[in-house]
Amino acid sequence: MMTDPEEEETALYALYDEIDDALTAGDFAGVDAKIAKVDVAATSITMLLGWLSITSAAAEHLPARAGLAIATTRRLCREEGEERARELLRGLVPDACIPVLDISSADSSEQQASSEQWYMCAKYARAAPPGSGM
Repeated sequence: MMTDPEEEETALYALYDEIDDALTAGDFAGVDAKIAKVDVAATSITMLLGWLSITSAAAEHLPARAGLAIATTRRLCREEGEERARELLRGLVPDACIPVLDISSADSSEQQASSEQWYMCAKYARAAPPGSGM
């Protein structure tokens, strides 16, 4: 994980440039492959939010984005709490999905009971249109 703010800012700008160029060229498969390789545990929160932000407009073309959104949400809920996760993920992940995706504190019956809602949230995280007021 990056700890130097300047280094992280430079990496974030580079990510935005690279992904924007690829999406503009229609290389959804290439971007999706890169998303699938993101190591959520080893990547800074800032960079994870950058990934979700730059790919939000093309979410319906990027199946791996749902997994990244889910893993990022879980990590944020675990490290920052649900309220802070909601603030950071506003517009990137459906707000209603955050408690469902934060299964770290749920017992097995709660996890099982929410499986349908989990599926719908994961599907929505992948396919929500831009400006949908997630």
